[in-house]
Amino acid sequence: MRIDLIALVVALGAPTSLVGQLAETPLVIRDVTLIDASGAPPAPHTTLVIREQRITALGPTSEVAIPDGSRIIEGRDRFVIPGLWDLHVHAMREGRSAWHFPLYLANGVTGVREMGTFLDSLDSWRARLAAGYPGPRIVAAGHIVDGPRPPGAVRPPPGRPTPAWVFAIPITSSDQARVVVDSLIRHRVDFIKVYSGLSREAYLAVAKAAHARGVPFAGHVPDAITPIEAAEAGQRSIEHLTGILEVCTPGASDVEAQVMDLLGSGLPADSVRAAVQELVRDGLAAYSLEHCAPTIESFIVNQTRHVPTLVVLRGHAQASDPAVIADPRRRYIPDKIVSRWEPRHDVDDAIIEMMYDKRVEIVGDLHRSGVTILAGTDASDETNVFPGFSLHDELALLVDAGLEPLEAIQAATSSPANFLGHADSLGTIEVGKLADLVLLDADPLADIRNTQRIAAVVFNGKLLGRNDLDALLAAAETAARRQAEEP
Repeated sequence: MRIDLIALVVALGAPTSLVGQLAETPLVIRDVTLIDASGAPPAPHTTLVIREQRITALGPTSEVAIPDGSRIIEGRDRFVIPGLWDLHVHAMREGRSAWHFPLYLANGVTGVREMGTFLDSLDSWRARLAAGYPGPRIVAAGHIVDGPRPPGAVRPPPGRPTPAWVFAIPITSSDQARVVVDSLIRHRVDFIKVYSGLSREAYLAVAKAAHARGVPFAGHVPDAITPIEAAEAGQRSIEHLTGILEVCTPGASDVEAQVMDLLGSGLPADSVRAAVQELVRDGLAAYSLEHCAPTIESFIVNQTRHVPTLVVLRGHAQASDPAVIADPRRRYIPDKIVSRWEPRHDVDDAIIEMMYDKRVEIVGDLHRSGVTILAGTDASDETNVFPGFSLHDELALLVDAGLEPLEAIQAATSSPANFLGHADSLGTIEVGKLADLVLLDADPLADIRNTQRIAAVVFNGKLLGRNDLDALLAAAETAARRQAEEP
């Protein structure tokens, strides 16, 4: 009955006050290997006691008293990590939450950072989540702040976007920047999202206004600003490595100009493609860690975090891969979104692959230099990015880039909690903290892909067993199909 109830409330959008109605019964995970994400070594034979929302006891199994009447989950040969965060999603528009939210929870993603949406959507979902709708913890921006928008623009025009999205607020002056920031803060956004088309004047005014109000700002590095200037202005995180490759590659602007000249030359397409590939290859080869050193030092000094979203570019690079096209996770995505994922004939797969490889190298360099890397996926409608699932893909790509498995886990647990100011209650597994946990059937430190082997999730102290998680997946698939059938 309990499993059916979860599926029902997710499918219908009803509050979940009855779900987890046994929350007052102590929950015990007995004899598990603890990976608490603090940096401490794994602790085998650990028992956790959870009462209501919090961890109330934690220690060696031989020493922890199990309260009478507890619901006991056997943890032998299993591993427990903190609940995961996806630090870059767009889940609150176009009905996406109907499949995004259950997919996050089913994948142990108990918190997300919403990187831009309409304020009415934000208000609506805050109310529904407060009423018990099943979904992750959310830290959210509202409208993106950007430069002037061309008439009728919905998506970025080819090349560098100026601006972009219908939920972006175009800012043209310092005075307007202050007014917009104050308005967003009055609307209780958690941070301000800056975008690529902001002028230098407007960007610095946004930074000053946000700082004066004590609200963080994060997002893209605008074209008019260098990454060092963004760090020094107090930008809390940089998304997608924007601006990093350009500033760390001598002659990058010359290469870009030559590429644009070639694309407009009128030469045969095959000749242009080959020439552009060679230019890009040579340009990427000029990337220099030494040339990047002042920028990296600025990130460290100013504690500027990076959310590289490697899975996005990887998804585009694999758009033509038959195995990826056959990915069974596509059933959780509406057909009208998947239809946008068809390989594009105007995009050179070889260049995308080169760009991806270079971004992996840059992430490794940033990490080894001491820059904090955070896990995010840009889950929205991006090619081959699957809400919830792709957070695990991103962790694997971070390990490919040079992070150790524990460091990748920290990029989605303790580091986000510190970044968001929630380290007192989330991010690591400790007595007194909220019980957001993921129980795994295999060791993620032996293979980071084992974060996908989820036996159960504890969210806010409530247990979602494997059957419950499967019900969430089924509800997400139903919601995606329903969305596909809408005009």
